[in-house]
Amino acid sequence: MTKEIEYQNQASFFKPRYAENYSEGSFKVVAEGKVSGTDREAQSILVKTKTKEGKDIFRLYAEVGAVWPNDSWTDGGSNPKYSGSVTINDHEQRLALWENHKDTIGKYLKGKVTDKQEQSPAPAAVPADLDDEVPF
Repeated sequence: MTKEIEYQNQASFFKPRYAENYSEGSFKVVAEGKVSGTDREAQSILVKTKTKEGKDIFRLYAEVGAVWPNDSWTDGGSNPKYSGSVTINDHEQRLALWENHKDTIGKYLKGKVTDKQEQSPAPAAVPADLDDEVPF
C-alpha cells in the first residue's frame, strides 16, 4: 500500500537538527556547483555536518528558489519578513516567510507557498499631444 502525501503549500525552517550537540559553525558549506541529471541541472551546495552519533556527513542541497528581505516588513506587522519564489516540479510559486517563536524551539520561520499572481499588463500610455478632434 502506497502512502499518499498531502501537500499543504507550507514551509518551515528551524535550527538545524543536532545543532545542540556541537558548537557554532559546525554546519559548513564546503562546496558549491551544479548537479546534472539526464534532463535537468541544479545549482547545489555541499554542507558538512554531523549525524546524531557524531559522525561527519556531507549533505547535498539543490536550489529550488530564493527569498529576499521584505522592505515593507515591520516587527509585529502582518507582512512577511522574507519573500521570493520557489520552483517545485516545474511549477513556479511565491514563498512568503514570517518569523515566529515557540518556547520549546525558539525562533523559526514559517511560510506559505502560493501561486504567483499574474501581472496585468499596464494600459498603453496615451500620448499627451493626441488630437481628439475628428478630421471631417
